[in-house]
Amino acid sequence: MPFKRGKYWWIDVRPPGYPYRIAVSTRTTSKRLACQMEATLKELAAVGKHRALDALREGKLALPDIHAAKVAERLPQLLDDRTDELLSEVVAAFVVAHPKHPNKASTDKLLKVAGTGTRASWLLEPDNLRALVRYLQTHFAPNTERRNMAVISVLVRDTFGPDVRGRLWREIAVSKEADGRTRWLHAAEIGRLREVAGDWWVPIALSLSTGIRRGELLRLRRSDINLETGTLVVEHGKSRRARRTLSLEGEVVALLRGFLAAFPAEESDPLFPFTQRQLRIAWDALRVAAKLDDGEVVWNTFRHTYAVHCAKAGMPIPELQVRMGHASIQTTMRYAIYAPAQRTSHYSVALSAMGLEMQQVPTFGPTVAGSQNVTDDDAKTSRRSA
Repeated sequence: MPFKRGKYWWIDVRPPGYPYRIAVSTRTTSKRLACQMEATLKELAAVGKHRALDALREGKLALPDIHAAKVAERLPQLLDDRTDELLSEVVAAFVVAHPKHPNKASTDKLLKVAGTGTRASWLLEPDNLRALVRYLQTHFAPNTERRNMAVISVLVRDTFGPDVRGRLWREIAVSKEADGRTRWLHAAEIGRLREVAGDWWVPIALSLSTGIRRGELLRLRRSDINLETGTLVVEHGKSRRARRTLSLEGEVVALLRGFLAAFPAEESDPLFPFTQRQLRIAWDALRVAAKLDDGEVVWNTFRHTYAVHCAKAGMPIPELQVRMGHASIQTTMRYAIYAPAQRTSHYSVALSAMGLEMQQVPTFGPTVAGSQNVTDDDAKTSRRSA
């Protein structure tokens, strides 16, 4: 029942079927109208209209507005206008809130599928999320699909809470991680690419020499390169582990020195003056010219090539993890199969250090006790003395 507090009637009720208690002012001095508002709350809870109750409990809507809209049969429109933001606005705030992660590419795909003018509640429909998954499966590899849906998962969690996110993700099917072979380039293939690359050989050689991701390459600044010390600082990576300092050796140092001298710019300027789209167009032409158009060679192949050749050279997996910027060593373990076979078994070395390496096998039998003729009485006496 409503109760008086000051000049207005208040309601303190837990609507049946709703998990929270609601205590709000009716903003009216009429007890009859306050009772009608209380009945409205119970009716909304009974038919599962928890969205309106959530808006009331969170202070996004006032009880008189909800009651008036319910009577006028305009409650859905009121909820859309007051509580359901445009999806584009929610996405923009999400990207700003996560500045160190490359989320814009994923959210751009989301907005493309959802369309212009879509409300944030679009994300609450499993059929809509399935449509997004189908789009990603049609245009991208399974791992790319998984990465994009991981970003959308965080967006849903931040916007609607972890419980809603968990319920929705149980109703959609994201592709499993691809277990196919790792495509990497041999020296002959790299040589063919060098012949046709022209000026594009500089970013290609840098990617092959350091294993940096394409996004990291595009975000490099001139100040990140130090040719005196032969180092490259990756400041903007996918995670905390992705921020790392890499050594520069060999041909790439001379290439970068010539490139920086030929194209002078400010230290804060991007290292390479091209966009992701320009890079993609150039790469599509280069891989055809280099006869690498087998459908498996992509820009990320340079990263795999770096990791495979480092592993084949005997680089320890933990060191390779640091150089690759992997958050988990399990990701790096995919390259362990390329490590050279050890001529000396580490296990044998460990046994030798403990003095347990293979020696002459002793003869077991009565002589082990120290006597050729050990009787049962002697054995019993020995046990008693022990």
